[in-house]
Amino acid sequence: MAPFVAHWEALFADALTPPHLPRHPVLLARFGSRALRSAIGLVDAWFGGERARALVAGVAAHALEPLTHSPTAAVGMMLAVAGHAVGWPIARGGSQRIADALASVLQRHGGTILTATPVRSLAELPQARAYVLDLTPRQVLQVAEDRLTPAYRRRLARYRYGPGVFKIDWSLSDPIPWRAKECERAGTVHLGASTAEIVAASAAPWVGRLARTPFVILSQPTLFDEHRARPAGTSPGATAACRRGPTRT
Repeated sequence: MAPFVAHWEALFADALTPPHLPRHPVLLARFGSRALRSAIGLVDAWFGGERARALVAGVAAHALEPLTHSPTAAVGMMLAVAGHAVGWPIARGGSQRIADALASVLQRHGGTILTATPVRSLAELPQARAYVLDLTPRQVLQVAEDRLTPAYRRRLARYRYGPGVFKIDWSLSDPIPWRAKECERAGTVHLGASTAEIVAASAAPWVGRLARTPFVILSQPTLFDEHRARPAGTSPGATAACRRGPTRT
């Protein structure tokens, strides 16, 4: 990770933006030589110890793709580089603060935000040079079907939705009694016993199964932000967990 951590700002500026001529082509090519493969391919090529292999597989599991698919290694490496470079921060006061900050930027530039205003057709909106839709393919069909070509409508209608994610929030009377003491001060804990189990858990939802030992991403934000404890006065170990499962539609 060291070469990419040392130049993380340049890497992110080239890799996390719309397609363009890269300003740091050598760095990006070096990253691509490692990252444009499956996560299990990266693990097999670069890591020997099982603890390191499971750690990398767990980070790559954020891709919500089978870890045998390319380029899940890229997701794992980008998250790992970010973790080494600046950590994995949380928003003090809750994730709503992120939305509030984005809204304030829009409003400073003259934007207006309307809520509780369902839009059933783009014809209901005022004329604009562009519309940005935060919708799924079938929802786009519902609001913009008359503006789309027949071929594009067919593509949207055939879209196959991927696995779903669900999240549970817990308010605890006491901290989690971790056997591994390092977990007591960790903002995020990846719960997966081995590389093989994490790989199996990443593949199960794609064939309509629930993994026997699912991979769980567990967060402990109240260790670092007491404002997130609900109700007030609950344990600093109050947690939120995220786990994958098959989509039900």
